[in-house]
Parts: sequence; C-alpha cells; structure tokens
Amino acid sequence: MGSASGLSDAEAARRIADVRWPDKVTCPRCDSLRVSERKRQGRRWPQWRCRDCRKEFTAITGTAMHGTRMLPRAVERQMAKAQEKPYLPPTSGDAGSTGNQSENTATRLSAGAKSVLNALRQRPAGATCGKIAEIAGISERHTHRILHDLSAAGIALSRVGVVRDGHRSTTKRLWELTYTPECVRLLGHLPRRRAPMSEPPVPGTVPHQFWPLFWSGAEGSELSLEHDELHIAGTLIGSADLSAEAWALRAVSAETLEALAGTRGYDTGDTAKLIRSELRSRRVAA
Repeated sequence: MGSASGLSDAEAARRIADVRWPDKVTCPRCDSLRVSERKRQGRRWPQWRCRDCRKEFTAITGTAMHGTRMLPRAVERQMAKAQEKPYLPPTSGDAGSTGNQSENTATRLSAGAKSVLNALRQRPAGATCGKIAEIAGISERHTHRILHDLSAAGIALSRVGVVRDGHRSTTKRLWELTYTPECVRLLGHLPRRRAPMSEPPVPGTVPHQFWPLFWSGAEGSELSLEHDELHIAGTLIGSADLSAEAWALRAVSAETLEALAGTRGYDTGDTAKLIRSELRSRRVAA
C-alpha cells in the first residue's frame, strides 16, 4: 500500500536516503565513503555496511528517528511536515528587511547552532562532523542534526573531500559554509570565538595536527621553534587553519614576527594586520 503521497515503503526509504546523502552514502560513525549495500529480503529499510569501521546502518541511524518502529512512508511524511517548519526561517524576502531578518534569526539560534556556525567559520576549507563537534564542544550526534538543519536552510553544505592524517590521505564527507549573502549576514550577528590553540606534547615543537601543513620538503615532525621558527611562522600564519595560525602567533618570538612582517606576502592585507595586532598586544602586555 502506498502512502498519501503515493510512495511505497521501499520508495519512501530510498527518498529518505537520498535526502540524507545527496551525493554518496556515508558511514554515520566514521564518515567513510567505503560502504556497500547489504542485500537482504524482507527488511523495511535498505541497509549498508562500512568497510572501515564495519558498522551496519540505515538511512535513519543516528538521527532523531533512530530505532523507530514507524514504517518508512510514515517517517517520510514526518520529514515532509518538518520541512514546512525549517530550523532556520527562510532567507528570501523583502530586501529592505533582510538585515533585520538575519539579526532575528541569529537571536533565535540555539547555543549549539551558534557553536557549530563558529566552528564552520574556523574551518573554511571544510571539516568532518566529528571535527566540528570537537571544536563546538557538543556531541557528534547533536552536531550532525544541526548540520543537516543548516544545510536545509542553505547556510551549510557537504561535499566529498580528502582529509590528511599525518602522511596518509582518506576520503570523507566535509562540511562547510555556503557563504551566500544570507549566510554572511547571519554570521555578522554572531560573536566570534577565538580559535582553539593546542599545545605540543614536547615544548618547542609543532603540534602533530599541524604537520600536514608543511609540504615544501620539510617534515612537520622534525621542525622546532629553536631552529625553524621563521619557517614555522611563515607556513602557519596566513594559512586556512585558524587553530594553527593562533598557535603560531602565540608561540613564535616578537623578533620573528617583526621579520615576517617585513617579508613579501606578509607585509600587506589581513595577514599583516594580524601580525601587527599581535605585536601591539605584546608591547602593551610588556
């Protein structure tokens, strides 16, 4: 029997899967794309198995409908109703009221949504759901729900990208901001959070999560502030990784910052302003 919308259970389940994974099915546990569908007769929901973490999952695993006994066509109807009341209000409308609308939207955002937006802003090149959850300081499941709500509102989007882990590369689903005019206006009403700054396990060395940023023949694991301070500063300051930039600004000496500020490519623009601001702060503190 079909649903009110004319969908069978199999069609409804497939539609839900297409909404959750518009490009390619991704493991909800580890974000791996190495998944294969399990062909089993008599199951309400199509099932997949991750070849990396070996977890089996369906289109509703890890969602608010996880473990439900509802038929897929009933879940699809619930999703259709939820889309009529999106997490964020529509961003289209009268041009004269757009600014006030963005401000009102920002004030209605939950603390978790604000944290996720700030985490996305700190990762302009994209980040996995797990990394965003770590930066935002909330659970990965909650982050996953917020990201999908932001995606439905046109504020965030997901794509398949390559993630470096030391010297290895793996393909995972990355989330990033759309930076549409509505998205930018919304971000303008949010308080800016300082990027987290990590301390290396050995003083004077580069934190391991920043090693992949060193690509010009230098191994990040072999660098030290004592011998390679200018190279470290030049690589991390001005990079897309705001956490690496924040660490380098605090870790290198004022003499190195002065030398970097006079180097071509670092003497103009936002990077130069950032270096000068750090130097002024140090002078005031002294």
